[in-house]
Amino acid sequence: MVNREISETQRNAIISALRRGKSYDIISNELHVSKGSISNIAKEVDHRSVLQAGRPKKLTTYDARLVLRRFNAGVYKTAEHAARDLRGLGSDICSQTVRNLLKSSKFKARRKPTALPLTHSAKKAHLQFAKKYIDWTEEDWKGVVFSDETKINRLGSDGKQWTWVQEGRPLQDHNQMELGISPKYSEV
Repeated sequence: MVNREISETQRNAIISALRRGKSYDIISNELHVSKGSISNIAKEVDHRSVLQAGRPKKLTTYDARLVLRRFNAGVYKTAEHAARDLRGLGSDICSQTVRNLLKSSKFKARRKPTALPLTHSAKKAHLQFAKKYIDWTEEDWKGVVFSDETKINRLGSDGKQWTWVQEGRPLQDHNQMELGISPKYSEV
């Protein structure tokens, strides 16, 4: 292998090409200089390539933000639902890509907690109950038994559902599973 010096004009042409964002391959072919020499010159002038290495991202920044916004709003329930919707918009992605995005954005998959449906009438009934018993003491409450008619299953999932919740954010209505019953109370 012949070790030859690079002329000052060639060196300046390499630096200029690097600053324009050309790849080592293109510079090597245009100026007939080895990639190693180009790399050495790039190190000397402390040039870091602006070209992104590796595989391009499947999700654009716009699509990623759209997915996160729709998960926060409760539009998407599952990663599969989001992937199917994006495929309908022309993006070729799978549900695992959506899960990876959610995990990198500090979302956690967790089981939906059960919650009573708080309709307007239920809220009104709660307020009336609270106003009626506002003056009760702790001794008065010891004679009351509360029950939410919990059903305990030994076999099966009993309809457990999962949801994605961003770390540090409070649960919203769409992150909870409504029971469809209201609590019962009776004095003993």
